[in-house]
Amino acid sequence: MPLQNYEGTTFVAFTDISGFREMMRDRKKAVLALDKFYQAGYDILRNQTANAYRVDGLFVSDCGVLFVRAVDAGSPDALNSLLQ
Repeated sequence: MPLQNYEGTTFVAFTDISGFREMMRDRKKAVLALDKFYQAGYDILRNQTANAYRVDGLFVSDCGVLFVRAVDAGSPDALNSLLQ
């Protein structure tokens, strides 16, 4: 799904799998970690309720970037949407 362009206040969260390089020594362990990481991330994006502040994001390798476009600059509801 393509991301829409946006210019405005945005709350951003970066996440990754800590120690992933070390996990790569055991291929099965690394694949399992990536599977769980991606599944958790995509569940967040897919299973959102009708919230005014939608969480969007993308995942590459062992990293993920989640963000909320805050139409009302500095809205605590937008930040809470991301933190949940």
